[in-house]
Amino acid sequence: MLKWFTIYWLDGNISYICGGTIDQAFTHAGYGAGAANAIDWYDEGISQTHWRDKETKTWVKYLDIEIKVADFLQMNFDDLTRIMNTHNTITVKFDNDDIVVFNRAWGSFYLNDQGCWVNYLEISFGEYFKGTYSGDSDDEENSHHYMMANGQYFAPDNLPHALETFIRRVRSSPFHTCSSEYCEQLENIHAKQKVSFNT
Repeated sequence: MLKWFTIYWLDGNISYICGGTIDQAFTHAGYGAGAANAIDWYDEGISQTHWRDKETKTWVKYLDIEIKVADFLQMNFDDLTRIMNTHNTITVKFDNDDIVVFNRAWGSFYLNDQGCWVNYLEISFGEYFKGTYSGDSDDEENSHHYMMANGQYFAPDNLPHALETFIRRVRSSPFHTCSSEYCEQLENIHAKQKVSFNT
């Protein structure tokens, strides 16, 4: 079975190769035996876990951040844009422990009768519940889980519009989706990708 791999090169580039194993993927992509010495590392699957620090010339892991709703309401669009330079996920936590999450990711989906990888932005609501989802924890009383719902998807090049929608949703109706002409179905986002990344 063929798999995709994400290659993070020492020179700051990212590439995606496909094969049964990482060695086969390198060979299939036309790389010689010395290619392994030029990579920083690789991920199995399509990923976007790190950003390139141009000053230090190193890969830096994207972080997640949780912000209390009162603090979030003091922020503006520029604040969130700066956060997304170094973070992949912003979670806004409400006083009742419900959350609204903004996430940038690659995901593996089954769309139009085939498996594929899609690069997307998502806004979703998480309702807080005490206890674990399956109820099998030894510490059930002190554990919790979220039921995620009402996801909205945006193409990665629509980050400004997605962030604006995120702000509106937190401020007005966290549980309900907000109207946005830039919100899309995953099938449409996948269709616009330069590479289909089918599996």
